[in-house]
Amino acid sequence: MRTAGSGTSIVGYNVQTAVDTRHHLIVALEVTNVGNDRSRLANMAQQAKEAIQCDDLTVLADRGYFNGKEAGKAIRRYWTSVCPGCPLKEQCTTEKQRRVSRLEHEEGMEDRVEEVWNCLRVWAGTVEHLFGIIKSWIGGPTHFQMRKLKHVSTEMSLYVLAYNLKRMLQMGGAVPLMEAMRA
Repeated sequence: MRTAGSGTSIVGYNVQTAVDTRHHLIVALEVTNVGNDRSRLANMAQQAKEAIQCDDLTVLADRGYFNGKEAGKAIRRYWTSVCPGCPLKEQCTTEKQRRVSRLEHEEGMEDRVEEVWNCLRVWAGTVEHLFGIIKSWIGGPTHFQMRKLKHVSTEMSLYVLAYNLKRMLQMGGAVPLMEAMRA
């Protein structure tokens, strides 16, 4: 997996999940050795749609997933040449110039700020929460017991199975869970 340094890499794995926010169950899982989340969102959304058999799906993700090509939006980058003589440059940027990134057709999005904040609260209370639980089970954010992508994927699948079983027990108890497993 590549790291932020130039030409450096580490042995590491990146876990992608799709979570049903109503029941807080993990409905799709993918383990990769790619160091970023870009180009993973559409695939995870498709897996979630198939798992819950739903065509109408709202997808929430952090900005690391943004890929303008997948999301149908483009990012425009702007910079100015007046920065070197600006008295506020030290407070604004440490670079030669200030760069600003904006979504294409961003105007009008101010009206959706409250909706976006509500979505972020949902995302933080589901996906981030359950990742925190699973990370505590495995001894921290960097401690898979297995090596090689196939084995780490199996290990993570077992953690997800354990999490989902525990969650289902909390929601309905052992008897309904056993009946559902028999069906």
